[in-house]
Parts: sequence; structure tokens; C-alpha cells
Amino acid sequence: MVRSFARPVSVVAALAAVCLVSVAAPAPATAEQAAKAYDFVHSIGVAGHLSRRKGVLDDAGWSKIRDAIADAGIRYIRTSITTDTGIARAQDFYASHGVRFSFTIDSRSLDGGDKKTTRLNPSRIGEMLAMVKQLDDVDAVLSFEGPNEYSVQETTGNNNWHVQLKDYQRQLYNAIKGDPDPKIRDKLVLAPSIWRRKVESYQKMGDISDITDRGILHKYHAGHMPTRKMDVSVQDARIMTPTDPVFVTEYGYTSFPPGGSDPDVWYPITEYSQAKYLGRYLGEFFIHPDVERSFLYQIIDEKPFEQVPDKAKGLLRNDFSKRPAFYAIKNTIALLDEEPWPSNEDPISLDFDLTGDLTDVHYFLVQKKNGTYYLVVWQEVVSYDRNTRKDLSPADRSLTLAFNTTITQVRTYLPTGLDISNPEDGRLPTDTYANPTSVSLNVPDELLIVEIVTGEVPDDVPDEEIVASAGASPVSGGAPLFVNFTGSADPAGNSYTYSWDFDDGSVSNQRDPSHTYSSPGTYTAVLTVSKGSETSGDAVTVYALAQNDTKKPTVPKNLTAELVSSKQIGFSWTPSTDNVGVSHYNIYEGGRRIATSTGPGYTFSAKKGKWYTFEVSAEDAAGNESADSDKLKVYIYKNRLITR
Repeated sequence: MVRSFARPVSVVAALAAVCLVSVAAPAPATAEQAAKAYDFVHSIGVAGHLSRRKGVLDDAGWSKIRDAIADAGIRYIRTSITTDTGIARAQDFYASHGVRFSFTIDSRSLDGGDKKTTRLNPSRIGEMLAMVKQLDDVDAVLSFEGPNEYSVQETTGNNNWHVQLKDYQRQLYNAIKGDPDPKIRDKLVLAPSIWRRKVESYQKMGDISDITDRGILHKYHAGHMPTRKMDVSVQDARIMTPTDPVFVTEYGYTSFPPGGSDPDVWYPITEYSQAKYLGRYLGEFFIHPDVERSFLYQIIDEKPFEQVPDKAKGLLRNDFSKRPAFYAIKNTIALLDEEPWPSNEDPISLDFDLTGDLTDVHYFLVQKKNGTYYLVVWQEVVSYDRNTRKDLSPADRSLTLAFNTTITQVRTYLPTGLDISNPEDGRLPTDTYANPTSVSLNVPDELLIVEIVTGEVPDDVPDEEIVASAGASPVSGGAPLFVNFTGSADPAGNSYTYSWDFDDGSVSNQRDPSHTYSSPGTYTAVLTVSKGSETSGDAVTVYALAQNDTKKPTVPKNLTAELVSSKQIGFSWTPSTDNVGVSHYNIYEGGRRIATSTGPGYTFSAKKGKWYTFEVSAEDAAGNESADSDKLKVYIYKNRLITR
């Protein structure tokens, strides 16, 4: 049964026809209503910790994380909010990439201490909501979530946890719905999450739908395939919200790297199977009638795999490298991404038959507003053996997709990007068929996307400009410095031409060349990507250091500030110089480094009525840091900036 609350009407109509077949039988020979591709892409989120500033989550690390999530195309982040740093990062991410946030309002995050013993403190709800009000744009907020897994306190003797949690949730709900600020008042309030989704814990909470707008579920599978006990878990979660759909705000798999050990914790799976399972999860949540949105846990491993193997769930490893699952999600989003539909338009049905052995075959149909359809199909079977701890290779299912209407082109894709040299090429078609009446499909245990064009065949890069991306490793070191460069272009394709200028008189026409910088200096290597008349460029800076470089950059001069919005202050200064080159500037407030900047400028989100003291230093790639600039005090008063 598909409940009308779970998705927009067009999605409900489409998902009512989703094929979840458990016996060998043909799909019904009737036209199926498509959902919007936009709705699928915007059902995907990721969880992370914006307010933390240690280890990989420091300012330099956050910059890499932000760029990676933007690269993946993910538009929603679930996070706790406890510091001004977290709010500044959220503001930056929304302003630069349109990413929206679901904020967990849990007082224990402010109070500190062991979350298994620290009690909830409703008096701090207002303080946390006040932080959110610092955001400039009301649309940056998607929802608010109750406390995170407070039921774990039952393990430390707090048998009254459910009474405390319901009281806190009621005060949170009333504070949000009674707030005069629309960025607070008009947002969804999610239920609190339950530790290890114990049905007894849900039953203790009972029906709390009068103080929530959506249910909530955390779902970890200990190495099992996505749908194992999914329906049971969702229905248990809906004990608290029997008439509301569910947000899955944490799910995922612990994984171990190729060649890495397989510790006996939480039944980790290989990164290979993790990519398959997480890709399929996107589809399973989208077709589930009671699930509205999901957030993968998490963005990055906050510590190395060797230290905390049970926490190795990130799309990014602790060294910022991308797991196969990152590309699986990125490629899927890239293939189905589109702009919002006009409010008065909906997808239309497609008349097709899918025949063959459909046992354990799941699929859904979406349409873009340009008229192109996408059939997303996969086998929901076991891909990893928990007993032998080995990847499995289920045989592809041979199916026939027949059309009862005129089709001009069909292309197939395997977006998970496994078993190919460049995983981003998962966005390239594996097969193309012109004017077919039917096509044969080999459906694997990962997502297979079938692009179906009924009208004019679009260009490989329809109405999209090329975006080049340049990379290098290492980016600093003693001269002579050997550097491996990488080039790519978006949208993915194999008909681009690449050219590199290494800034020392040398060039290359390879996509991923290597080059040695013989002399010390700062070099800006420029990549140019071309296709027909379209070109795009990107650059990466490399620091070839003099041996034993100990010379500090000059001190930044003329630190100034101006008010760029009601709550944002823009700082600028005269650039420093260095014998090799300045790699970045350190921005200090109150004697504490709060950010870095690669250029002579920085924007800060400030509270009105509070003095801030700023200083800036310059640092080179060898780690030599200049003395601090002169101090500059700033204060926002009645939309004016006061400086001293």
C-alpha cells in the first residue's frame, strides 16, 4: 500500500506501480506513471558534524569535505548544531551550493559529557534555536530533529528515559511552533531517534504524533542487504508516529579497505559491496511508501580505520580519499539530476513491458521535465557473505524491456562505477540502441539505469557547459618535485581533449600527466578541457620548496573590514610575499584560529552586539608562519560596522 502522505501525488502514483516481484512472472502490460527524477535526487542526504573542529574536521579539512559533498551533488545534510563554527559552515554551504540542513536539537551536545549518562536539559533548547536564527536565509533549514538515541541511557540505569525524552520533545515542539521567526516556526519537527531501533523502546514512547511532524529511523544492517527487516523496522518506528511518514536520518555500513583487516565488529563489509548496497538503498528508500527522505551516515571517517574500524562508514576515508560508494552516489545523482518542475506540470506514463525471471527484481520509473524517462532496476539479493566474509557475484538476470510506443533511443548505465579504471565513467553509457522496439537487459545486483528517449535525441552534453577539474599530488615538497596530475570534466564523457600548462615552460596533452619541477617556486598548473567549440579551465597550485626552507612570509598589512550583509563582515588585507610562495592565510579571532583562506580576504558571520578581535598571519607550504597582522576590533551596531 502506498500512503498519500509519503510523497507528492505524482510520486505516489508512480511508486504504486513499482515492481517488487518475488516469483517469476512478467510485469503488467500497462502504462506506468513516472515519478519526477527531481524528487528522487532530492530524497538523498548525508549526515555529518559541522560543529566539530578537531582532526579532519578542522577548517582546512572542512574545505575539502565541503567541496567533495558539492561534487557528489548531495543537497541535504543532517547535523547537530552547537557552535558558531557550525552555523558559519552551514551558511557558507547554503550560499555556495544551496545545501539545506536538518538540525538535531540535543542539549547533551552543548552540555558535553557522556551521552549515556548526561540528562536532557530543556532550558538549552532556546539557546540552540538562537544559533539557527543566525542563518541569513530561511530556506537553509529543512527540519529539526529531536534528541539522538537518548534511549541508550536505559543501559546505564536511567529507566525513566522515556518520560524525560517525551517532556523534552514536547518543549522542543512547542518552542519551534511558537517561534515568531519563520525559519524556525514553519519547519518540520522530527521525532527523537531510538537506539538500536528496539521495539520495546518505541512502545515505551508510544504515540507522540501530537509533538512531531515526521517519524524517524536509524537503520544499520550489520552486513545484511538493504531490505532485510526494512518493513519491520519502518513499522516499529511508526509506533511513535502512526499517521506520519518517516525520515531515515542514519543508515549505512561499516567497511574495510582493499587488503585491510576484517575486524570482528559490527560485521563490516568490503568497500566493493558497500558501494552496491548503498546505491540500492537509494532506490529502496525511494520506493518505500512510508519513507520520505534518507541521510547516509556519514560524510567522512573522523579517525583512521586502524584506530576505530567500527566507525569506517564515510563516503570519504580519513585521508579525504573517496570510497567506491562516493562514486556510486555521485554518478547516480548526476544521471538523474535536473531543475525543479513547474508547479503545474507532472510526469506522464510510459507504456512498456518488462518480462523474464523477475524474482527479486526491483525497479522504479522517473521522468525529467525534458521528457526523457529513466528506468532504474536492480536485483535485491545478497552481495556479501557474512560468514565467509567474501564478496559474492550473483548472476545477472536476463530480462526483456519491450515498448508499446515509439522510442528513438535507449542507453544503459551502471552508475556504481565498479570494475572500471575510472569510477566516474559510471556516468558513461554501456550500450546504446537506436529506434528500438525492445532491448535485452542484464540486470545485476547493483543499480542499472535505462535512459529512454521518446522524442528528439539530446546531445551528449545538452544545454550544459563543460566544467573542468584539475588535481595534483603532492602539491608541495622539496625541489626537484615529482607531481602526478589528474584531469576530469563534468558531464562525464570520453570525447574531450585535455591540455596542461605546467607554468615552467612545459606542457602536456595527456589527461593525467606527470611532471617534475626542478627549481623551487610556486607554480600554477592550468588544465584546459575542450569539446567542439566549448572549453573550460581549472588550475592547481604546486609549491616546489627550497631545501630546508625556513624563511617566513611577510606580515599581512592593512587589515580592513566592511559590512557585506546584516550579519556578515568581509575582511581584506594586502597580500604577503614569500621566497617560495604563500600557501594560505590564517584568520584568528580572540587569539584562536577560526579559518584559513587561500587569498587576501575572508567573510565572517557575526552576532550583533558583540565585539570581535581579528588578526591574520601568512603561512607557506613549508609551514613557516609570519607574525600576526595588527589587531582589528569589529562590532555590528544597528546595521553599521564599528571598527577599532
